[in-house]
Amino acid sequence: MIICENSWAFLFLFRSDSVEPKNMKMNVRIIESRIPKKEAVERLKPKRRFLLNQKKAFRKIEFLYLPYFWVRLQTLFKGKRDELLIAIDAIDGTAVFPDENFIRFKELELSDPLPFLLQEERIKPLALDTAHDFSMQVGLRQKVPLETMGFLSIERVYYPFWIAYFSSPKGLTFTALDAVSGMRQGVKMKQVFIKALRILENSNAE
Repeated sequence: MIICENSWAFLFLFRSDSVEPKNMKMNVRIIESRIPKKEAVERLKPKRRFLLNQKKAFRKIEFLYLPYFWVRLQTLFKGKRDELLIAIDAIDGTAVFPDENFIRFKELELSDPLPFLLQEERIKPLALDTAHDFSMQVGLRQKVPLETMGFLSIERVYYPFWIAYFSSPKGLTFTALDAVSGMRQGVKMKQVFIKALRILENSNAE
């Protein structure tokens, strides 16, 4: 759960009712959502068995696409070549290892998509650093290092999330859900969503 400052969290909660979007449309490559709205609400609503959660009221839920760089690296492990996929968000540079078993791509026209704040020149060293850390972990477990041979491809995509807003005696909060895996997003993604929501608010206010 991410606790937001009341001032701008309040704007996020009610921005659709108070600000007219610019509605600039672009054709982009997206990853399809697998979690429908109704299921997302059920997954994100507070569980009543906890006394603290009984004081939290669900306000609304919205859909958000975050910009990502889809980076593929050529690797060598025990003499065999393979690929390592790393997804790096283009707002804050947070890296994750996505599960391709659930990934489906398609082209879609989005209104006012979030910009790619980071460029490939910044993404490449982030990907190599992430691959190096992963290689160290593999080496410790397997006693054999995983070698990174180079880049195979770098692609720009948009990844889907659900964001639910809640009110409580302590103020407004929100929780994000991966719309592909159905996993709640934790502390690691906190700053990414905060920055993304601020960008949207500033863009709509112009």
